[in-house]
Amino acid sequence: MSEPSKILPGEDNASAQATDPLAAFWSLMKEERAVILRITAAVTFLATLYAFVMPHTYSSTVTILPPQRQERGAGLADVLAVGGTADMFDVGATLGFGARPSDIFVKILASRTVSDSLIRTFRLDAFFGIPPGKPWRLAARPLRDATTIEGTKDGMITVTVSLKTSYLPSEREIDSVKRTAADLANAYVRYLDAVNREKMVSAATNSRKFIQEQLDRTAADLDSAYTDLVAYQESRRALMVDKQLDALVTTAGALKLRLAEASAELGVARRDMLPSSRTVRELESKVAELQKQYDRLTVEGGGDKDFLLAFAKFPKVARDLSFLMRRVKLLEEVNAYLTKQFYKERVQEARDLPTVQVLDPAVPAWERTAPRRMQWMLVSFVVGLIGSVVFVVGKHTVRKRRERGRHAGGSDASDRPA
Repeated sequence: MSEPSKILPGEDNASAQATDPLAAFWSLMKEERAVILRITAAVTFLATLYAFVMPHTYSSTVTILPPQRQERGAGLADVLAVGGTADMFDVGATLGFGARPSDIFVKILASRTVSDSLIRTFRLDAFFGIPPGKPWRLAARPLRDATTIEGTKDGMITVTVSLKTSYLPSEREIDSVKRTAADLANAYVRYLDAVNREKMVSAATNSRKFIQEQLDRTAADLDSAYTDLVAYQESRRALMVDKQLDALVTTAGALKLRLAEASAELGVARRDMLPSSRTVRELESKVAELQKQYDRLTVEGGGDKDFLLAFAKFPKVARDLSFLMRRVKLLEEVNAYLTKQFYKERVQEARDLPTVQVLDPAVPAWERTAPRRMQWMLVSFVVGLIGSVVFVVGKHTVRKRRERGRHAGGSDASDRPA
């Protein structure tokens, strides 16, 4: 009979740990706690030391108020000008498409025009370490990386410039970087205003030139219309048709009344007197003269040389005259409108008012943005702790595999026949 196997001291504890991985893990952590603490302390110390010598980052922010809407109309000049489309852009942005004026400002701030102006003004190629032989426009990328431009839903715009110092910076270098960051942020606003003002003046100039051409053409047409009207009035003796018609009706009525009276007298005289009598001849002459005058007022062609027009001429003269006067009136209205728009664009072209309003200008930073040393220490401590635990567990796993490999090799050797 085989003897029962003996249980050696400590085997029950090892078997329990083998069946409970958590217990084995905590046991390993307890055994290797000195290693874990040393690694964690070393990582934390080195990371903290680096935090004291690494470059400092300082940020300055300028806040811009939403762009003000231009008080412009919907006329010809406003359609040609940039400001006339701002309201349409606002409607599009409200409905989910198009662009708001604040979005346009953001695009201008991020444009190459503003970037090149800043690089040349502040010599940022040297600040960002661009070699002298390289193009200065290579500074555009580090400038873009150092700048954050954001537009909020209410139209506010913020421009934040974050610049870094060198390693182990001096107080003088720190102050210089602080001022440069603030000056750059404020310069973004100045160049935005300059570009926006230039575009508005350019639009007003183009609009003024176009309106000037239309105004000159309208003035020439108006002079021609005045000439045609005066010539027609002189040829037709039609100065004021309404008053002339009133005078003609009054005169014709009076002549008709006198003609009726003279005809009645002539009839009575012919009945009582001889046809050859002096009274009958005088009445006949009077009736003939009155009839002639009345015919001149009513028969076409009878009043060409007189101030009063014939009744038969009034429809055609009134129609032609109304057409000429309507043309003159229309051209006068167009001329007045274009003149108003012309001077409006001249004012817009000559105005020198700021187009960008600043809510909070950028000031030198009171404290650095990075590194946050306390946070850096906490993060490095956590990273060091996790790294040391991973190192210990990995080391223990490799050792166990080697031991199992050696035991497996020893058991194979004992099983071989002698």
